[in-house]
Amino acid sequence: MSNQMAISKFKSHCLEILEKLEKSKSSIILTKHNKPIATISPFVRKK
Repeated sequence: MSNQMAISKFKSHCLEILEKLEKSKSSIILTKHNKPIATISPFVRKK
C-alpha cells in the first residue's frame, strides 16, 4: 500500500484500508490538496 492517500479516497474505502493496515502493520499519511493532514497506523499493544 502506498504511504500517502487522499482523504477522499480514504473516506470512500476506510474499512477496507483499515483492515489492510492492520494486517500489514504499516501506516499511511492522509492528504488534502496534496498536503499531509494526518497519519493512520495500527494500534500496537504493549506486552
